[in-house]
Amino acid sequence: MPDFLAVGSDADHAIVPMNGITAQRVADAFNCVLPTKKMVGLIYRQARAQGTALYAPHIDPPGAAMMSIDYYRRHDATIKERRRALVDAGHALGTLVAGHKKNVVVSKDLDQKRYAGRLAYWGWYLPDGRPVQNFVIGHHEDAYADYSHGVRMVHKGVEVDGSEMEMYELLAHPVLHALVSDEGALDMSKLRYRNYR
Repeated sequence: MPDFLAVGSDADHAIVPMNGITAQRVADAFNCVLPTKKMVGLIYRQARAQGTALYAPHIDPPGAAMMSIDYYRRHDATIKERRRALVDAGHALGTLVAGHKKNVVVSKDLDQKRYAGRLAYWGWYLPDGRPVQNFVIGHHEDAYADYSHGVRMVHKGVEVDGSEMEMYELLAHPVLHALVSDEGALDMSKLRYRNYR
């Protein structure tokens, strides 16, 4: 997807923060996967000319209000304001953009007992290219979401050197995983947010 998951139309939409469990469910429904930390960085670098212009800073003060619709609305309004400048510069809606949210991601750490039920995320890049969120597993449970979280869908089907394969195969491959993972080969069947009903 060229941007984070949003609800609405091209003319009237809002980026929708969500927790890991909901993000997993949406990814499954659309035949997609959640990105790895490395994928987030690759996407950001490909969109860098657009992404840095979209940086929308933390909204203060931190606390329970970060989960409120008001915070969601305010952050979305800041992104939309900066997005309009990109459209004026010739970057139409649908252009690959990144950097303006923390990405809900999958990580090998999700398979470790000490991180059971936790949320993994990465990104929200500063204008100088450094990620605000530069550690993968935070202190939030996988059912937590606040205004800074974004969900980017990555299609399961990939092409490597002209051959089609599934993202799960690529991530598990002993050599090719390095294209999309800097955490080694990953068994995606184990790196899912809690099973949902």
